[in-house]
Amino acid sequence: MVFYNCSSADFFAFLVENTKAGYLSDPIHGGNKDMGSWKMIGFPGARADFLDWVGTGNRYPYGPVSIDGHQS
Repeated sequence: MVFYNCSSADFFAFLVENTKAGYLSDPIHGGNKDMGSWKMIGFPGARADFLDWVGTGNRYPYGPVSIDGHQS
């Protein structure tokens, strides 16, 4: 994307959106090294089933799993 005539607010908004996407993406895409951001927010990743834990108020006890099956 070319930013010749954009405002600084537009550029910063673009930068923030892309930073969020990289920070929260699956590690196979090049961001979120070792699923660090997922660990911080308690996101289970690409697990097939964690619905039993939703709404219980208990912390999910297992680490996240990447799309490629890598576990942290």
